[in-house]
This record gives sequence, structure tokens and C-alpha cells, in this order.
Amino acid sequence: MTALRVLNVSTTADTGGQGWALGQAFLRERPEWDYSAMRKSETWIRYPSDLSWDPAVLWHLWTLADVVHLRESPRLPFPSLPPRPLVVHHHGTRYRRDPVAMSAACRAVGAIEIASTLDLVLAGFRAGSDVRWVPGVVDVDYLAGVRALTRRERGPLRIYHSPTNRAIKSTDAVMRAVRSLQRRGYDVVLDLVERRPYVEGVTSRARADVVVDQLTLGYGLNAIESWAMGLPVVAGVVDPEVRAAMVSRFGVLPFVEATEPTLERELEKLVRSPTRRRKAGQVGLEHALRFHSQAAVVDRLEPIYREAIERSRR
Repeated sequence: MTALRVLNVSTTADTGGQGWALGQAFLRERPEWDYSAMRKSETWIRYPSDLSWDPAVLWHLWTLADVVHLRESPRLPFPSLPPRPLVVHHHGTRYRRDPVAMSAACRAVGAIEIASTLDLVLAGFRAGSDVRWVPGVVDVDYLAGVRALTRRERGPLRIYHSPTNRAIKSTDAVMRAVRSLQRRGYDVVLDLVERRPYVEGVTSRARADVVVDQLTLGYGLNAIESWAMGLPVVAGVVDPEVRAAMVSRFGVLPFVEATEPTLERELEKLVRSPTRRRKAGQVGLEHALRFHSQAAVVDRLEPIYREAIERSRR
């Protein structure tokens, strides 16, 4: 098949660093392609980036692109840009807030909709839209390498948790569970990493023994990167339909399932058993390789790009 020129655009920050990460994935898996990623703003997380925001460069790359991959919203960076085949990538809050209106806006510009999590796919289905699942992508080799090279000092068992929003991530429940384990005599420490740059978070996570992601929506990028490191992840999903969709697609939940009331009990099992931690980490690593590796995501996304191009010709 012919190589494509793709422009990946985030009109705000690069959510989860996924624009840059997709560019790196295609660079490795489709080196003959021309794949550029541009974001308009940066947050304190400071994800790695590709191109700085420059309207002149954006216009040039836009006019050359075979397909444009817009992040979070179908709104064009500038209204005067010429038509291009579009893929719109939903990541979370914006789409959850009003999936009906967001999908209608995507249809109005002829865009194919994709989403990084299954709960967003289900939200699209409920809104009467065809939203495809394209999992978040990670560089498994890089993350496994960071884990292997990171010096881990002897001491308490480290439980890692990194919230961007404490309420959504059930951070208070995580803190209560760890404090209770400490009071009961377990030699554990909570590594609470928040509002720190991305690279610092990766390094801190590489020293962890257990990772707690979130207890309501399923799992996110923290979990995926932790699985790539072979770490056991504790997470939970409240919506029974989303849980059923995960089990149907995956065969088995890739995380140690917990709710706020059961979190301490599930953490205690992991703290007490290195074997349980090792097995949970292996399940997660296999899941990451199957769905979230660079090769897996590129293979899933390429036909969507080609479909967007064919759709624009009709």
C-alpha cells in the first residue's frame, strides 16, 4: 500500500501525550510514512513533543496531508483551512460531557470518530454514533527499559498513585487504604505523584511495586504504562455495561479489580503475596502488548486513515 502523509493536531494540549506517541509509533512501524504531530499548548505535565505551534507550518502540513487526525474536537484550528479527510479522536471529558452534540459536529465535517477508551465507545453507541476503539499507545520497549534500569532501594513496598483529578481518581480512598494498612503493621508507603512532569512520573512509577489507577472509569494511561513495566495495577469500573464490554473484548480484566470499599482488601492481598503481584503484572503486560503496543495500535489505526481518505472521495 502507498505511504501516507498524516498531520496529528491538538488545538489545546496534547492529551496523554498521545499525538507525539502516535507519531513515534508510526515512525517505528511505518518509517516510509510522513507523520507529523503538532500541539497548541503545554501543561505542567510537559509530555514530549514533536512540532511547536506555528500557523504557517500548520497550514503547509495541512495542505500536504492525505489525512488529518484531530484531537478532542472536530473544530478546525483555523476556519479557512481547506477540506481534508478527518479523523477525530475522543479522549475523555469533552466527549463525556455531551456525546450527542460532539458526534453531530463530527458528522457535519464528515469525520470518522475514534476513542481511546471503551467507555467512550459505549457513550458513542448510546448517542447513536459509530465510535471506533483505538487504544492508547505506549512504547513497551522504552518503559520496560526504564523499569529495568531504575535503581530500586530496599525498603517499604511502594504503592504508586498519580491523580490528575483527585475526585475522579478516588485519591482520598487510596490514601485511606494505605494509611489503614500502615496502622495494621504493613511496611508500605504511598508514592503520591501529582502535578509533576511526565518524565518524573515515569521514573517514580518504575520504582513502584503496585500501582493504583482509578476506581470508577476502568483504566487509563497510567495503567497502560505500568503494565508495560510489568507492574500489577489496581483499578475499577462502575458502569456494568462498560465492564461487560471489557470482559467481552479482552476475555479477562487486565487489572486487579477494586471499588473504594474493597480497595484495602485487594491491596492487602497484593502486599502479602509477591506471587500475586507477579501474576497480575504478567496479565497486564500481555494485555499491553496485545492492545496498546506501537505495532498493535498502528495496525488498528492505518485502515481507519485509509477509510477516511476513501470516504472523502465519495
